[in-house]
Amino acid sequence: MDGKAAGYDADTIAALFSPLGIKYQIELTSWTRCLKATKEGTVDIALSASYNAIRARYYHYTHAYYAITPVYIFAPQNHAKEPEIIQAKDIDKFQTCGTYGYSYSTFGIDTGLIKQVDVSLHKALQALQQKDCDLVLIWKEVLAGFKHVWDIDYLNDRFQTRDVPGVTPTPMHFLVSKKLSDGEMIRDLINRRLYELDTNGKLEQLRQKHRF
Repeated sequence: MDGKAAGYDADTIAALFSPLGIKYQIELTSWTRCLKATKEGTVDIALSASYNAIRARYYHYTHAYYAITPVYIFAPQNHAKEPEIIQAKDIDKFQTCGTYGYSYSTFGIDTGLIKQVDVSLHKALQALQQKDCDLVLIWKEVLAGFKHVWDIDYLNDRFQTRDVPGVTPTPMHFLVSKKLSDGEMIRDLINRRLYELDTNGKLEQLRQKHRF
């Protein structure tokens, strides 16, 4: 890619705002920086965020516009046999790694046990390969997005994934900064447009295009 935003979020933003003549700019940055800038009001909207109560203090949540599947990654060469995970809580028995800024509240586990190693999935997988972690938490569609949009295959032959058993897909929302004086109005506008795009089938077309 040429450094421009691409993928489901970029297409959804275009479908939301372009027909209304609303100009926008998508900045590519780390998730933690994005959250911080949106919290402070230097960025208006953060994309693709799951819900948690702490975030809700600082952001207006829109309706969900897609959902993603919680998975865990393991390195087969690090285990005599595959980690035995029958239910989500079994993950708590293992040293589990995640990335800074991500919310794992929908994984059905004790999030306080997660070792957050870095802001990038690449670093988390390095920790997994070096046996600093038994498992890395992520979402199936995020992995697919890296491969489909950026042609980055983080798994290759080194790692395998499994769905977290017994949990539902994680709804994803836009976050509108509460620092904005018209933040609630922006949230309501997005919600109206999401309803329109859902009703006319456009959102479903985008989901199919991007394999959600």
